[in-house]
Amino acid sequence: MQRWQRKEPAEGDQRPSDKRRYVCPPNKLREEERQAVMATLNSEAFKDLPPSQVVPRLADTGVYVASESTMYRLLRQEG
Repeated sequence: MQRWQRKEPAEGDQRPSDKRRYVCPPNKLREEERQAVMATLNSEAFKDLPPSQVVPRLADTGVYVASESTMYRLLRQEG
């Protein structure tokens, strides 16, 4: 109701600045987990394989390190 009664349109973001704080996602990888994923990908057994083949091989042994997309993302970040 109030916005319909304004004479001039509001410009920009009208939210208070304290509500725009960055919140770290709860499922973000910790540094130790990142290093464990990179160590797995760079290990002798998996160094020549893409994550699309690493994840199923680890799953066959009952090991879960990270998802395939997370592995690709970490590889892109590392260059």
